[in-house]
Amino acid sequence: MSFKIGVECWTENYRCYYLGAEISEHLTCVFSKPLQPLHKKNLRKIGKKGRSFVTQVLKIPGIQEILISPLRFCVRINRRTRSWKEIEPAILEALEKTFRQPKGKTEIEYLPPLNPSLTETKEQRSGV
Repeated sequence: MSFKIGVECWTENYRCYYLGAEISEHLTCVFSKPLQPLHKKNLRKIGKKGRSFVTQVLKIPGIQEILISPLRFCVRINRRTRSWKEIEPAILEALEKTFRQPKGKTEIEYLPPLNPSLTETKEQRSGV
C-alpha cells in the first residue's frame, strides 16, 4: 500500500504538501531555524506526530522553515545551498517515518498552482 500526497509548487523555494491524514493536532504553527523559545513551546502543542515530523525536517540541510497544520505542511528552502532534488527525498523519508510507511512508497501528485504566474517548469520542480 502506498502513501499519497499532493504537492503544490508555489515558488522556487516554497512548496506545500497536502496529506490525507492528520500530521498535527488542530493548530497551525511555523517553525524556523534556529528554534526559538516560542517554537519549542509550540512543538509541544502540535502533538507527537507533528513534533516528530517537524524535528526531523528541521534537521535537513537547506530547510529554512516549515509551516504545519493538521492536513498539510509547507516548506521553505534555501535554493542557494540546496535543491529540491536533494531535499525532497529527505522530507518524504521523514513523512514515511512519521506515518510508519514503507520507505520509498510515497506517491506524489504535483497539483496545478493557485497562481499560474508562479508555475515551475519540470526542471525547476525536480531541482535541476
